[in-house]
Amino acid sequence: MTSTLLTCTSSTRPGSPAAGDTLFETDTNKIIVYSGSDWEVYDSDGSTYALDGSNILTQSPIFHFDAGKINGTDATGNPSNGVAFSGVWTSKVNGIKTFAQGTATKQPTWNTSGTNSQAYIESDGGDELEIDFRSSLNIPNSGAFTLFGVVKRNGSGHIVLGGTSKANYNIYPAGSTQGIWMGYSSGSDYLMYNQTGSDNGAHPTFASGSGNGSTAVSTYDVTRLFMVVRDSSNNTRLFVDGNNTNSSNVATVSAEVLVERLLNNSGYRTTGQTYEVGYFNGDLSTADKNTLISYVNSRYGTGRNADDTDDLARATF
Repeated sequence: MTSTLLTCTSSTRPGSPAAGDTLFETDTNKIIVYSGSDWEVYDSDGSTYALDGSNILTQSPIFHFDAGKINGTDATGNPSNGVAFSGVWTSKVNGIKTFAQGTATKQPTWNTSGTNSQAYIESDGGDELEIDFRSSLNIPNSGAFTLFGVVKRNGSGHIVLGGTSKANYNIYPAGSTQGIWMGYSSGSDYLMYNQTGSDNGAHPTFASGSGNGSTAVSTYDVTRLFMVVRDSSNNTRLFVDGNNTNSSNVATVSAEVLVERLLNNSGYRTTGQTYEVGYFNGDLSTADKNTLISYVNSRYGTGRNADDTDDLARATF
């Protein structure tokens, strides 16, 4: 029997595809489907994940929120530019969503064009979006994990990748504030990493200052890739555009990680722009980390600030 499925290779994909076009890549043994905006990649065991059709990770995330695809699939579900976001933000995997934010004062805005003409969610420091799962997807996680965000901080505010208000969810261990956030204090840029139980409050504090050298990275008014990585030994590090800003100051914490909110971690809320947020249940391989960096540089690099040049030059693991 002759197959009717058209074929190509990963380097010879059609240049002007139509939505729904489906091909088999003979060099990768993967099926690709054009969504109308990019190629979605599928394989037989579901173990890989296509960030944009050309940057392929060997591990699939638990969730991946992309402001350019509010419905998780394409741009057709995006809201109007510059108005309060009162809908839901859907992950590109696992169907995870945020709740519709019914409180007007806590609604961020969705904007169509920011860094490199990419869409983003804007928070004024008082907004939040709750994620619609509890413990069904192995969250919280007491093992290795990778949490990333493509974000830009405005003024003397904070950036929150993942947070929680545990008072609402008594199924979790005792503890107070949890979550992962980047903050601003007395001119310093740093990461605060809070945990539950006996490790509550344990955190690494990273190099301060507004420079862009090997020991100080500004988070102000620059769109950057942040990765918070905990390895199998519970060592937690912050990477900014691929650079570990302070390898000697690493938290070793073993308590569970709770990620149930975006933009808000208790009293700390994002002031700035959020383009993407993703969470992996494990420490990504070096190759996958570099692929993620390559994807962010390709998608957002052209419009990033001039002082980001040094990071782009050393953005590798």
